[in-house]
Amino acid sequence: MIDNWRPNLRNPNIILDLQPRSSAYFNILEYCRHIGVEVLADGTSNWVARVRKRNGGYMRLRIGAAKRDQKLELSYEHAVELAMVWFERPEVSSVAADPYPLGSKRERIFSAR
Repeated sequence: MIDNWRPNLRNPNIILDLQPRSSAYFNILEYCRHIGVEVLADGTSNWVARVRKRNGGYMRLRIGAAKRDQKLELSYEHAVELAMVWFERPEVSSVAADPYPLGSKRERIFSAR
């Protein structure tokens, strides 16, 4: 059974088994930067990159075919490379929230009462 919330998109067999739905399946590359697969009703699927904006919204870009006719097209690694190039484009980076790596500790403010 596939975890519908966050399947491992590095695994080609999982990509082939993803079912159509209204939202893409995303994996976190680093917080505020994601790679995903959107699966359309006709069975085709596309890699998408998503970046969180400073205003809380998201920008996304369809970056290439993930599968067509149950055959893989663009690999996970290549899709990530294309996503990283897009994240660095001035029109994206100028509005994007600052990324931070998975597992990083964020500054916390505690108040003693």
